[in-house]
Amino acid sequence: SSDISISQTNITNGIKFTAPEGFVSYRWSVNSVNTGNEQEYILNTKDLISGNYEIFLIAKDEKNNYRSATIYVQVEN
Repeated sequence: SSDISISQTNITNGIKFTAPEGFVSYRWSVNSVNTGNEQEYILNTKDLISGNYEIFLIAKDEKNNYRSATIYVQVEN
């Protein structure tokens, strides 16, 4: 389930996730580990073991309102 939509683009050796504009902070996590704080996040899949990964984003606006999104990706190496 998600409040906001994340665009997902396959790139060399990974997947690029892009959050919507208009937020003042972003926090990405992969399997509950904080991994990034930019509007874009690149998951480097070539270094991962095969399996399912949970990509979770929390975005906060200037009024301190939070929106979140969860994406599941499957990696096969």
